[in-house]
Amino acid sequence: MKVMIFEPFHGGHYTNYLQALAEYGAAHPQMSREDTVLVISEAHRTSPAYDEQIAPYEDKVTIDASVASVPVCIGIGSALTRPRVIKPYMQSMKSIWNDFWSALERHQPDKVIIPSADHPSQAAILFASRAEKEKLRSMPIEAVFHYSFAGWAKKAQDRFKDVSYRWVWDQAPWSRKYFVNPMVTDWFEGRGVSSYQLCPDPNFDLMPLSREEAAAELGLDPSKSYMGFIGSMRDHAAIPFMTHGMRQADLPDDKVLLLAGRIHESHSGILEGAQDLIDAGKLVIRDQYLSTKELSAGYLVSDIVAPINRNHMNLSANVVTAMRAGKPVFASTEGYGAYMIDRFGIGRTVCIDSWDKAGAAFEDAFRFAETYTPDPRMDKVADFHRTDNFAGQLIHGDRPGDALRPIIGWTEIIGQSDRRIAA
Repeated sequence: MKVMIFEPFHGGHYTNYLQALAEYGAAHPQMSREDTVLVISEAHRTSPAYDEQIAPYEDKVTIDASVASVPVCIGIGSALTRPRVIKPYMQSMKSIWNDFWSALERHQPDKVIIPSADHPSQAAILFASRAEKEKLRSMPIEAVFHYSFAGWAKKAQDRFKDVSYRWVWDQAPWSRKYFVNPMVTDWFEGRGVSSYQLCPDPNFDLMPLSREEAAAELGLDPSKSYMGFIGSMRDHAAIPFMTHGMRQADLPDDKVLLLAGRIHESHSGILEGAQDLIDAGKLVIRDQYLSTKELSAGYLVSDIVAPINRNHMNLSANVVTAMRAGKPVFASTEGYGAYMIDRFGIGRTVCIDSWDKAGAAFEDAFRFAETYTPDPRMDKVADFHRTDNFAGQLIHGDRPGDALRPIIGWTEIIGQSDRRIAA
């Protein structure tokens, strides 16, 4: 069976998903190098992430670096709310569609996987002909969606985006549609819609490092207690709130906020204003691309993982990694982190609009970390998010007997009746 995997973007979860699928194809005894085709951009092929995560599988999978680079930040939500981006948005969508259809005709696969289907779906809706859409609907195409408010949108602009996302999901010409966020599938099931499935977010095992080795990798003092935001920090990362919380909290000298990963330029002024925390040893910054070893070190040295974001309802890979590493989580009262904390008791939440209570919340989070014991169900959650469970569901979900290992579903972890339905 020849599988074509189409991914126009790179870095972060985009590369992680491709690595999981490439690893699975390379390990499966019934799949040859020609059976797994990764269709990516040239920018991806020349990136550090590719060198570390995809290049090791080049002799086991086929690489087609024919996709033109387009900005990932341009989507239907921004196009509908900011008229000046309509033209570049349409150009990007047309480029994605042309590259997808050309790859489809060139490789003639038996199955197509689109691990980040939000943008390609918009491209197909806008630019595929009626005949092309009919052909797509007749093919086994596995499409994974990421963006959604899952019914949690409050602002008018967010509600508008939410409606546009749902329209895309409904109109996308794919045979099987998935979400990585259980908030979304719960929301749909609560309304009697069962056409979408929950897909694991593939999470790789961290490298086996001792606390001392992890601290040394990032140049840290292993005797300190770290609250870590690990990985890329985009513009919605609540860094202003976090630095305020550390400044307001009455904490021992060994309690430290660690920001490790590339930090969005919008936060530069905030961090410049946090020099007092740095001088006091309360804030450590590692603004850099993190290798696999450095990323592992960041999670393993953290006593509590704090991916605190503003108005961010998508699944958080930071939370998934923390859960698999047995680390507690400190997150906003809204979004995936709060959802998982409510379901599994894995941490503490904080309202990022309550600045006067930030210090007390940070104190409580550090205290919680000192006595945290993971819920026994975390082992099942870890298995659900295994990379081979993700790849097995997309490649062999329709033929589970061919999968490398038995495919684990979400209901096997939470049961049929344990649901958290958004209003």
